[in-house]
Amino acid sequence: MLEQFFGKYFWISFIGIIIAMILGFVALGNILAVLLTIASAIIAFMLTIKRIEYGLLFAFAELFSTSHGHLVSMEINGFSFGMRMAIFVGIMSAWGLQWLRGPARFELDLLRRQWDLRPWILFSIAIVLGFVVGFAQHPALDVFKDGNGYGYLLYILPIFSFKWDMQKRQQLLQILAGSATAVATITISLLYIYTHLQEPVLRAIYTFVRDARLAELTRIAGDIFRIFIQAQFSVLVLLFLFSGALIAFWKIPRERPMIFYVLTISLSVMIISLSRSFWIGIIVGVLLFAFLIFWRRLWNFREAVCFGPTKILIFFSSLAVLWVVIAFPFPTPTNISVFGDIMKNRTTDIDDSAISSRWNLLPEMMNVIVDQPVLGSGFGKKVAFESDDPRVRAIYPDGKWRTYSFEWGWLDAWLKMGLLGPIALLWIGWSLTLGLMRGLKTELAWLSVGLMCSLVALYTIHIFSPYLNHPIGIGFLLFLLPFVHRPERTQTTQKIFLPQLDPYPRLNSS
Repeated sequence: MLEQFFGKYFWISFIGIIIAMILGFVALGNILAVLLTIASAIIAFMLTIKRIEYGLLFAFAELFSTSHGHLVSMEINGFSFGMRMAIFVGIMSAWGLQWLRGPARFELDLLRRQWDLRPWILFSIAIVLGFVVGFAQHPALDVFKDGNGYGYLLYILPIFSFKWDMQKRQQLLQILAGSATAVATITISLLYIYTHLQEPVLRAIYTFVRDARLAELTRIAGDIFRIFIQAQFSVLVLLFLFSGALIAFWKIPRERPMIFYVLTISLSVMIISLSRSFWIGIIVGVLLFAFLIFWRRLWNFREAVCFGPTKILIFFSSLAVLWVVIAFPFPTPTNISVFGDIMKNRTTDIDDSAISSRWNLLPEMMNVIVDQPVLGSGFGKKVAFESDDPRVRAIYPDGKWRTYSFEWGWLDAWLKMGLLGPIALLWIGWSLTLGLMRGLKTELAWLSVGLMCSLVALYTIHIFSPYLNHPIGIGFLLFLLPFVHRPERTQTTQKIFLPQLDPYPRLNSS
C-alpha cells in the first residue's frame, strides 16, 4: 500500500514545495518574485506540452500546498498576479495549443459514458449567470475578484482530454500525499518557530506568511499560536485516506508504522489548526466512515472494538507530538500548561468574535437572498454587517463592515448565483458519491471510503467556511473525477478498479 502514496511523485512534490517555500521567502518584495512567477507559467506550459497530466499534477501540487496561490506574485496595473494564476495560464495555453493540434481532442460520447456531465454543465451555467448579473450591477473589479476562483473549473477540460489509467491515478494520490506532507511539515515548523524563537525572526516569518497569504497565525495565550492554513484541507483528506487504509492493511505488519505515523501527524495538524469547521467536518466524515465500514462489512463489531485501543493511542500520540514540539527545551522552552485551556476554550466558547460575526452576518445575507432568490445578486455583491473582529473595529469603531467575502458557503452560492448555484453543487456531490460507491464493491473499497468521507467533510465544512467557491474545494471535486465512473460502465471498464488479485490491493500493475 505504501507505494500508492510514497513513490517518485510524492518526493518530487514534497521536495519541490519545500524548495518553493524557501524561494518564496527569499523573493518576498524583490524582483526575484516576478521572475519566479513568470517561471511558474513557463514550467507549467512546458510540462503540459510534454504530457497534459504532468501540467495537472503541477497544478494540484500547488493547489493542495498553498492556500491562496500567492506564494510569489507580480503586480500588473495594480492587480496581484500570483503563482496559481501563472500556472493556470501556462497549462490552459498549452492545452489549447494541444487541442488545436489534435492530441487533446476528446470524444463527447466517451465523456458521457464515463462521467455524468449534467451537473457540471449546470454549475457552469450558474457561474456564467453570477458573472452576467454581477457585471450588470456591481463594479467590474469586485466581480472579477469575487468570482475568479471559479475559473479553476476550466481545468475540467484537460482532465477530460485523456484516459485516466491506474498509473495516472496513482500519481494523483502521490501528489496529494506529498502536498499534505509539506503542509503538515510547515504547520509543525511554524508551531516550533513561534514557541521558541525570538521576535526579529518571528516578525520576518509573519511578514512572509501574511503577504504570501499562506496561513493565519493568531496568538491564543502566552506563546501558543493557532496555526491555521487553508491548505490543511489536504491533510484532512490524507487523514481519511489512511483511516481507510487502516481497515485494509493493518493486518500487514510492515504497513502499520507508516499508517500509525501518518494518522498521528495528520490529527496533530487538525488539532493545532483550532478550526471548528475542520473539526465538524471530521466528525461528520467519521460518522459516514463508521456507517460505510459496517454497511459494506469491511469491519465487524468485534474488529471495531479490537481497534479501539489503537484509535485512542493515535489520538493521544497526536497530542504528544504537539506537546513535544511546544515544550522542546531548545533554544528556550515554552510553558505548555495553557495548551489544555486553549483546547477547552476553543470547543466551548461560542461568544468569540469569529462566531459572533458569523451570526451577525447571517440575517443580512438572508435579506439580500430574499430580494433575488432565483437569479441571485451576482458576484461582487457586498453585504454590510456588524463585525466583532478587533481588526475591523480598529478601522471602523462602529464595527460596520461591507464585503463580498462571506463565511456561510452555501448561502454565498445562493446569494450570488441564485438557486442554480447550490443545486448544481449538491448535484455534483451526489454524482461523485454515486461514482465512488461503486468502488465499495472492489478491492479498492478502502480508497473509496476515504474519498467519500473527505467529500462529505468538504460539503460540511462549506456550511461554515467557504471552500466550494475557492480553488481548493473546486480543485478537490476535479481531483475526484478520475476515481469515479458512472454505474452503467461496462465490465471491461471496471477492470480499472480491479488491477489484480494480490495479497493486498494496488493501483498499479507493476
